[in-house]
Amino acid sequence: MIANEPPAPETAARRDVLAPAGGGRARRLYLVHRRHELLAPVHALLEFCGMLLEEEKIHCSPRIHNDLRTVEASARRLAKMIDDVLGPARVGGDGPLPDTVAQALNHDLRSLLTIILGYADELRRGLRNMFLDDYAAEVDKIRSLGRRALALVDSTVTQLRSPDGNLALDDVQTYLDRLVGDVDATARDDADDLEPAAEPGRLLVAEDNTAIRDLLCDLLRRQGHEVVAAGDGIDALLAIHARPFDLLLTDIEMPRVNGFQVIEHLKDDPELREIPVIVISGHGELDGIAHCLKMGAEDYLPKPFNRTILKARVDACLEKKRLRDRNEQQRRRFDELLHAILPGKVVAELAATNVVRPQRHEDIAVLFADIVGFTAYCDRHQDQPEVIVHYLQQLFEIWEEIASGFGVQKIKTIGDAFMAAAGLLEDAEDAVLDCVRCGLRMIEATQQLRDDQGQCLGWNLRVGIHAGPVVAGVLGRRQYLYDLWGDTVNTASRLESHGKPGCVNLSTSAWRRVASHFQGELHGSVEVKGKGMMELIHLKAAVIPAP
Repeated sequence: MIANEPPAPETAARRDVLAPAGGGRARRLYLVHRRHELLAPVHALLEFCGMLLEEEKIHCSPRIHNDLRTVEASARRLAKMIDDVLGPARVGGDGPLPDTVAQALNHDLRSLLTIILGYADELRRGLRNMFLDDYAAEVDKIRSLGRRALALVDSTVTQLRSPDGNLALDDVQTYLDRLVGDVDATARDDADDLEPAAEPGRLLVAEDNTAIRDLLCDLLRRQGHEVVAAGDGIDALLAIHARPFDLLLTDIEMPRVNGFQVIEHLKDDPELREIPVIVISGHGELDGIAHCLKMGAEDYLPKPFNRTILKARVDACLEKKRLRDRNEQQRRRFDELLHAILPGKVVAELAATNVVRPQRHEDIAVLFADIVGFTAYCDRHQDQPEVIVHYLQQLFEIWEEIASGFGVQKIKTIGDAFMAAAGLLEDAEDAVLDCVRCGLRMIEATQQLRDDQGQCLGWNLRVGIHAGPVVAGVLGRRQYLYDLWGDTVNTASRLESHGKPGCVNLSTSAWRRVASHFQGELHGSVEVKGKGMMELIHLKAAVIPAP
């Protein structure tokens, strides 16, 4: 049976309190002593690794054996780094302490402890899966020793960064208790207890430390996520530009391009700024953490990371992103519907001011079109309303394309009638000419419309056009409708209703503006409600001049 771990250094927190403030020599003595305290759990951890590696059953599983080797190798590197960072060559002498001491403790040692604790968790999971629970207690001791080393690192960094060099006893002890805990508490932080993600996402992990990167990717993949790995900031940015991601998890200190620069690049790009970012780093400076969040990072987790908290933060970030995506999708859908109902300039004015100001427009060409033969067709197909609507929808879509091609703005449909205008929201060289060409093409399209069996529907079209001033605006608060009012609108409507089927029917004033382009026929004088007797000129849809 493997021996028990050595007793915990109960006086570690108390020595933090006794570390003298101010003087460099006093702090060096403190760090020399702290070096021995840090090495104690690390050496004990190495002994446990060595003992487990001698067990024959451990060699039966290559995965368990390799994970244990990773823990052992990281512990050896940790011991060497503690000697390097806190050895006499680094902290000796009477001069000021190098600024890199706290940074090395906080970042470099924490990275190695991340590997040790992460792979120790993997070991425990692997032992359970291989029914080797006899060795679980030893792995729990490795985890406990790693957490004790982490607590000592954190309290040392806090001590070095303390302005007056003092740290309250209760604060240190609470911190140590919180991070170390007992074996039962650490055992609860187990990958087996993590449920798969409800809605897996596509995640990018940017981490230059291979062991930590592999550990993170493996954890996230086991939760069902699709995970892509990047070894530094450059690789991360290349991956982001190559395909969409739902979440980025990144370290701060990476070669070539660091985490700060990656976040800055994302937030400066309108197409990428909505990708949430979780920073997972041993860079424990409060200023650095605040800077990440200020730059737009969604969250921050220190190394070593707690896998339960990691899963919760990832799930929360993905849920918020999906909510933003749904809101954006709904906003775009609403925007599309609004543009389908209202002209683009009107939508822009409505978005900017929340109102559409009525305006008077001079010299606007107004077109009214009404299907001839539609009522009779409906009577013949009254038991097939879906057929009626199908062909009417098909024809309206054709008319909209024709109108758009001639620069004519659709205003609305009224039953089987169509209203449009030219020169209203876009400048037109000759608004009447545009409407006439549009009307002739609409007549031709209506006469040629066939059913799904290739039979002509027998529909025709009557068009009326007049030009003059109009008032345009939006009425109501629901089911917005951009509409036109005035004598010009009424006259165009009357011209259509009194006109000849298969023709564009114009007032004399409108005809004079296009007479050089077409050969028209005098329809004669008709009595128009509200206008008295009016002469109509009609154009047959025979030869349509090219626009």
